[in-house]
Amino acid sequence: MEPLKKYYTITITFINTNKALSIVGLNILLLLIVILIKDPFSFFADSYSKASPFFTFKEAEILKIIIQKTKIPGSEREVFRDQENWKIRSKEGKIFFADEEKINLLVKSILGAKKFTVVSSSEEKSPGFGFNEEEMKIEIFTKENSSSGFFLIGSVTPRGNYTHIKFNNSPKIYLVEDNFKSVTGRGDENFFINKRLSPAGITTDDITEFSLTILTSAKKGYGLKKVNKEWILIQPVSGNAQESEVSTILTKLQDLKADDIAESTVQLKLEKINPFNLTISYKTKTGKDGSVRITSFGKDKDYYYVKRNGDETIYKIASYQISQLLAKKAESFLNPGK
Repeated sequence: MEPLKKYYTITITFINTNKALSIVGLNILLLLIVILIKDPFSFFADSYSKASPFFTFKEAEILKIIIQKTKIPGSEREVFRDQENWKIRSKEGKIFFADEEKINLLVKSILGAKKFTVVSSSEEKSPGFGFNEEEMKIEIFTKENSSSGFFLIGSVTPRGNYTHIKFNNSPKIYLVEDNFKSVTGRGDENFFINKRLSPAGITTDDITEFSLTILTSAKKGYGLKKVNKEWILIQPVSGNAQESEVSTILTKLQDLKADDIAESTVQLKLEKINPFNLTISYKTKTGKDGSVRITSFGKDKDYYYVKRNGDETIYKIASYQISQLLAKKAESFLNPGK
């Protein structure tokens, strides 16, 4: 015990005679302990989840993302935030509504990428990791016209779970735990365009009213409305509707999605077969009323061509998605028991 007592006495004497230096030393010791425990700079990161991200800002701070195939001039697609909504600007300058789910997955992948595994720092080896004619670039902007950095996207591993990327102008090639080719649509220029025709995010329970009008025949079509949780046929005749019949149509309406985007010149070549207006009314999650009107103006062999109100985009939708709605007769909704 004597040696311990001796060291204790020396330590106390040193602290009492060098108080300022002792306080500095204590602070340094505490800082080292915090670094060892918290590892804020990922010096001791032993797993991907604990590694430092490439970007530290939040999703709400992202204003714009530009995606392009670096070896193909004019392949840029701009994803930008317009108030609360995401939109797409094509290389021709056309504006489209964006698929919010796909944008959210892209943003999640960008912010979730971590600096953990470096597979190479050799520029000569870059082509072997997909940095060739298939290379893509994702650039993120958090201030208008001010880039916050970019990824170069190389190849995806055989099972599709990892992607080789470069960050800014660094020669380092990282392997990140995500499939960036998948979340960017592999360069498909229409990938992020919202092709959903029914209101985004609604369920069958949110729909409060719907009607289908065949513009060439006043006798065809139907309209239904939810009253006190019961569906009522309101046109062309009135009566209580069968729940099973309504549910089938509601599911069709909820899942209504275009197959592709069409060129504006397609209108000149179409047959005017069964032109229709389809209107869907609904309540949002916040209780606000909303509606969308889908108008058909022509058809070819396999597709109807439609527009949504407030959107000049021409959508191609497969005939099989619409045929059941068009063939439905108003009388078939009626509940014979009521």
